Amino acid sequence: RCRSNRALIDLANGLIIVDAASAAKAEYLLSTLRETLGSLPSKLINTELSPAMAMTDWLTTEAPDAFSIGQDAELKVPGDEGSIARFKRQVMDCDEVRQHLDAGKIATRLALAFGERLTFTLTEVLEIKSLAMLDVLKDEVKDMDAETQDALFESQMALLIGELRGFIPTLIEALGGETA
Repeated sequence: RCRSNRALIDLANGLIIVDAASAAKAEYLLSTLRETLGSLPSKLINTELSPAMAMTDWLTTEAPDAFSIGQDAELKVPGDEGSIARFKRQVMDCDEVRQHLDAGKIATRLALAFGERLTFTLTEVLEIKSLAMLDVLKDEVKDMDAETQDALFESQMALLIGELRGFIPTLIEALGGETA
């Protein structure tokens, strides 16, 4: 069975970004890299603020300057048996969302935008899901003069990597920075 996963090793920021559907698939890719290279020390990023607490705070006050809140969220009562409220295509600055937050629910998933260039969903365990380029960024790719499909792919990847190099550190900073 053939399987393919992509990863970006960003030496400048000391990050390995894995494009995988689950944590298990990401860990499989990392363990394969470790076997291939002989060693690959890595650890998950831990931030001063938990993503759940930060997202809940952003819903009650406002998101950090570089981010804007999207229209999808999941709010949950802490614990394994807690109730869950899911919102799709809903403005988050409404009474219904506030009532759930006032009842003690915390944000476990929240759709966000990074500037006017990327959209994504942040989870309570600091996973970035559904990362997508917005039209502004797509237009920049269209404007590039690529003669072949390979050149177009390379242009798209260079643009996305440039955005990720600004996005990831800004997100970590919005979560209080990395723990010591």
